[in-house]
Amino acid sequence: MIVNGDFETGDLTGWTDDSTGWGTYTATATVGAGYKHSGTYGLRLYGSALADSNSGLYTRIHQHNISTDFDTFSMWYKVNTAEQGSASYFEFFVWFTLTSGKVAYPVDIYTSGIVEGDWVHVQLKKADIPTTGGSWDTTTTFSMYVNVDNGDQEETDILEVFVDDIIIGKELLINGGFEI
Repeated sequence: MIVNGDFETGDLTGWTDDSTGWGTYTATATVGAGYKHSGTYGLRLYGSALADSNSGLYTRIHQHNISTDFDTFSMWYKVNTAEQGSASYFEFFVWFTLTSGKVAYPVDIYTSGIVEGDWVHVQLKKADIPTTGGSWDTTTTFSMYVNVDNGDQEETDILEVFVDDIIIGKELLINGGFEI
């Protein structure tokens, strides 16, 4: 259902990159060997907003027309770098678009205290993904993005998140890769 969810093509095949920003910023979505959880390649979502400017950005990739005939969603992510000032914030969102135009958030990390760490496994059943104010259509858009907003303008803010092994499918075997 997801095209190139393991990024093993070595590029963003199947994904649309519509990263943007304001002020002095860098927003990149890159596939490479150094960003993998398993296999050969993984995804790096990177954003930096320069100090001494009112800067911010969205590094976002997505896929459209994903069938909603799925039971489970699974992915791995790792916050590799998180450097920020006191009034800045980072966000890492993963979402599905519903018929109402609203979004359902399987992963929603919205914090000024986001920290670097190990790989985190997210596995959800479709029935557990909140759909408040909307409903599932026959297709959906799956998106991920990193948001950096340099609200304090005192130091350069950086957020780097690695993502790999995205699976949207029917009745996945729980922990079939014995990764937990």
